[in-house]
Amino acid sequence: MSRPSRADAVSLSFLLLAVAVFFRNAIAGGAFFVQDVMVQNYPFRHLYHDALAAGCLPLWTPHINCGFPLFAEGQAGALYPLNLLLGVVADPVAAITWIVVGHLALAGVLMYGFLRSLQAHPAAALTSAMVYSLGGYIVVRAMSTNFVTSYAWTPLLLLLVEANCGLPKRRFWLIAPIVALQLLGGHPQAAVYSAMAVGGYAVLRGIQMRSLQLPMQTIAALALGVGIAAVQLAPTFELAQHSLRARGVGYQQFVNMSLPPERLISLFLPDYFGNSASGTYWGQAEGFFIQLCPYLGSAAIPLIAIAVIEARTAAGSCLAMIAVIGLVLSLGEYTGLFDVLYQVPLLRQFRIPTRFLLWWALGGAALCGLGVHRLLDANPLGRPWWLACLVAGGATAVVVFCALQGDAVALPGWWSIYRSDLLVGFGWLAAALTLLSVLSLPSVRHRLAYRGVVCVSIPLLMFGDLHAFGSTFNGVIPAQVYTHTPETAKAIFADDEIRSHGEPGEMPIASRVRVASFVTESSSSYNWHQGWRNDTAAYRAYPQTLRMYTGALYGLPNTLPGWSPLHMERHSQLARFQPGLLAQTGTNYIISHRSVTSGAVEQIAAEPEYVYHHAPALPRAYTVPNAVIVPEAGERLRRMSRRDHNPRQMVVLESDPGVPLTGSRAFAPARIVEYSDTRVVIELDDRQAGEGFLVLLDTYYPGWTATVDGMPTEILAANHVFRAVAVDEGNRQVAFDYTSNLLMLGTAVSLLTLAIWLVVMYHGGRFRPMASGKSRDPNFASWAIQGALIVILYGFARHPELWLELANRADVVQVLGG
Repeated sequence: MSRPSRADAVSLSFLLLAVAVFFRNAIAGGAFFVQDVMVQNYPFRHLYHDALAAGCLPLWTPHINCGFPLFAEGQAGALYPLNLLLGVVADPVAAITWIVVGHLALAGVLMYGFLRSLQAHPAAALTSAMVYSLGGYIVVRAMSTNFVTSYAWTPLLLLLVEANCGLPKRRFWLIAPIVALQLLGGHPQAAVYSAMAVGGYAVLRGIQMRSLQLPMQTIAALALGVGIAAVQLAPTFELAQHSLRARGVGYQQFVNMSLPPERLISLFLPDYFGNSASGTYWGQAEGFFIQLCPYLGSAAIPLIAIAVIEARTAAGSCLAMIAVIGLVLSLGEYTGLFDVLYQVPLLRQFRIPTRFLLWWALGGAALCGLGVHRLLDANPLGRPWWLACLVAGGATAVVVFCALQGDAVALPGWWSIYRSDLLVGFGWLAAALTLLSVLSLPSVRHRLAYRGVVCVSIPLLMFGDLHAFGSTFNGVIPAQVYTHTPETAKAIFADDEIRSHGEPGEMPIASRVRVASFVTESSSSYNWHQGWRNDTAAYRAYPQTLRMYTGALYGLPNTLPGWSPLHMERHSQLARFQPGLLAQTGTNYIISHRSVTSGAVEQIAAEPEYVYHHAPALPRAYTVPNAVIVPEAGERLRRMSRRDHNPRQMVVLESDPGVPLTGSRAFAPARIVEYSDTRVVIELDDRQAGEGFLVLLDTYYPGWTATVDGMPTEILAANHVFRAVAVDEGNRQVAFDYTSNLLMLGTAVSLLTLAIWLVVMYHGGRFRPMASGKSRDPNFASWAIQGALIVILYGFARHPELWLELANRADVVQVLGG
């Protein structure tokens, strides 16, 4: 890479300004809210900040699903350095804003650096940087803050691989901590796919150089990165063994949200199927708009084609292979390959094949820059380029002209619904193709100002196009929507104070209140998946529903599982028997959008949602005299659901406790005298005597230990999900403490790996750099295109029924009913 110049300074300044303009409303103080941010990321971030304020990590939280190992879940990114910093100096809303905006800016800067390492012109590098950081593919995924975190670092890994031919080895081994950062960021799938892309790039470059050294070193560096991140991966692995992912996802879930072939038109027209932000998206049957958007920009495909066919660089050939493979794999079940991929243990843990579009975005963005660099070359392009671009641009312009004529031209009725979205797409496509056709003209290339026109016009065109599509996709709402306590929570606080005899501050409210919200899109008038660009009312109302993790924002624990892919299997099984088993989960407050007439509940509020006190709920901790052993999960839950089952007299155990199952200690609430995230202390009723069982309605999970009057005792899996210990006559106090053994093991592995990495770094500078000679290009781009066609034909032969439905799925008239 050449030394930084004034052109680099100008280009990077423009890039950072572009990112700031895209997210100006969020930077000014607005709060993101689209889907994952509001439902999951912000509550997790809130709990994370609370834990840091208390001087600890969020190893366990009682506010999620009857108790949950938040650190092990990973999406809080508890050890990611920037998260730690923002957790101390910023509030949760600002932290999420700077994580998203900061990492998209970082993604652009690192992609710029990678292109400059390939000797690309600053304007070419700027184009790649904008496509990578602000392209439609990643902008619509900004709601997944953890995905953005991993995505941002990938170009730096490519830069380090590419530079290995000339840099001292100690710089190359920086790959390891960067991979560790990606894994600590909290999106394992993005980190794994990023590592696969980087490893694949190293293999392809090694083939070109006829050397095993580069791929072997890269794989070793990637492995060291995994070892450094073991402090996070080990607890996550433990949780995964108790989650629905323990056996991998089912095949249908594995291929769910494959990119239908007709969606490839979105490479040019991202809003052909409508847009979820504007509420016009009509392709919901195939998956979320956010997951099925491969758009990089109107000019992206022509620039990629120029790079692949005209530029013919060694790195470009490898990038083309990665981009094409990513695009093909995103087709998922339509390729026929996923029957085989489903047998790979690591890959079968993941879902949503369109996440392979990360490879498409990575390779495609870099190729866009290489295409611009080719335009700046002294040698003109062939005549077919400008002629093809001119014809395509002219045809697109005709479509735009006809659409603008309104009633003067007969157009389908459905056009009026999507007219504005499609006009924008067609307009920018026409502009991009027309500009490229003009720039490809041999007569234009000889003008003195040609290079200046290219350097200015293409980045500006790309920015305008991407801004028109994505700048308003991630809307914002006032931060007060999150921070102001909703009326439903206030009603629960007031009712709890009355029922606690005016002394609610004795123990945290989390020790006695548990909430189940049954407000869903199907049971209410809310729509939390579309239309936020036009109306944010449903999203502003979301906190009042106390759904999933939202109650945690106000100190109110929830009962039912949320969106996390690592929620425990036991909880999911129990949820299938709700609301019948709510009383046995200790759920004493219910939120509903509709009136509930059951005599078991008492209405305490009706606006904006119905809030009920659930009288039959068991206390958080209590004693019972008897137990029954039911080893099988389904039978256990059916036993708990039987009409003749009395949970106040009998606890259902999973295994033999080694003590008599029948005792004389009567049912009685037990007094919680200490309740924190990782410690619970319970005092038994002095008036009670005899043998029995103490049940605590908090999640049973490895790492929890118990003592009875200071003596260690076994924790029993009780009522399918919860904890119990056997107590005897004279016992007065039971204490539960949580320590993650896998966290300690992971810490040891991380420290050991870090020591190995330091040794490699120290000695790495003594190794001879790889010789940088002429690369032998086996034309990977041609191979990739031919391979893609073969895979498509194979997929059609294997699953013809999916391909034959293509026309129906793409027919807006049919979907809208004519």
